[in-house]
Amino acid sequence: MALVPITRAEEGCLGYTLHQNNDNPAHFTFHENWASRELWLQHMQAPHLEEYVAATEGAVSEFTLHEMTAFD
Repeated sequence: MALVPITRAEEGCLGYTLHQNNDNPAHFTFHENWASRELWLQHMQAPHLEEYVAATEGAVSEFTLHEMTAFD
């Protein structure tokens, strides 16, 4: 949850929400929407994200990333 406000304040962040699975409370999903892929890539290198990865080392059993394009 600590990632939400700091990420929402990043340049290019159009939406960043954390979801918890109702049937499996250990399963979380982040839904992100960025103005450009380049700004998302900058986010992926942000210090707070690196701190999250270090803090959760060994605690995350699986990480899946899906890059998608919205059609308006």
